[in-house]
Amino acid sequence: MKRFLAPIQLSLSRGQATIEYVLMLASVVVIFSAFLTTFHTDIVHYLFSFVGQLLPGEN
Repeated sequence: MKRFLAPIQLSLSRGQATIEYVLMLASVVVIFSAFLTTFHTDIVHYLFSFVGQLLPGEN
């Protein structure tokens, strides 16, 4: 029975790591943009427009 549950457990842990990685990356982007906002607003505008182009969505 363990032989059949091992791939399921692996995929669940891989999904959990992906969620944690995305949350960590999002928090870094928020902190980075907060620092940039105090210095230059145009940099933040270009940064978020670039990130928006990378994300899959409706075109």
